Amino acid sequence: METTFKLSQTKNYSLFKVAKNRSVNPKDVAKKRKSIAEIGLQSPIIVNKRYEIVDGQHRFHALKELNLPVDYLVSYNWKEEEHTATINNTQKGWNTENWAEFRASQGNREIARALELARNYNRLTNGKMSVTSALEMMSCTSSSVSRPIQNGTYCCDNEFGNEIYQLLTIISEYPSSLKNAYSQKMVRAMKMLKNDLGYINRKAVHRMASRNMITTYNNESDMYRYIKKIYNQALKK
Repeated sequence: METTFKLSQTKNYSLFKVAKNRSVNPKDVAKKRKSIAEIGLQSPIIVNKRYEIVDGQHRFHALKELNLPVDYLVSYNWKEEEHTATINNTQKGWNTENWAEFRASQGNREIARALELARNYNRLTNGKMSVTSALEMMSCTSSSVSRPIQNGTYCCDNEFGNEIYQLLTIISEYPSSLKNAYSQKMVRAMKMLKNDLGYINRKAVHRMASRNMITTYNNESDMYRYIKKIYNQALKK
């Protein structure tokens, strides 16, 4: 019978390699470290026959920081990089940024470039604009970016995205009831407005923002209709 799994233990951390997986989250490592210190490791990490960690990278880093042996399961069934995404997405759903990292690691240059730009927008706004919102802001399409990024078909238009960013920056300069001018809802609303009108008058955006006219809605369609309404009002004055 062909061997499909092999369970082993080692303290040779250099044995393991990084698979094309989502990036390591220090907060998740800290949680795993605390859990392992209290109750021990409850499930081994999984590696493929090349000893690339395909599941359990946070557990691995926690064990390494605790200087504890690593229990690992070699899966000989692992044949493709997509299997890594499949099991991780099944166990704990990947967000859009995780998928973007994965596709970028596979050599998708469009997504790699977009991810770099998105992280720059995140830094410029001190984290107020999430990486996912920035990816959506630069997307060539008006629909959600989740599926195109997962499929590797995402298209980046940074010129368009930067124009939306500049408009949001104007709004952020004025006090309002908005908690975050760079939120995903505002990104979508301004993007829809730009797609609908083709051109947005920045003076009008200044006027509607300076008058504290902007608020937020739970429903994204209501949010867009409201933004369009107050923008048109600001154009007339």
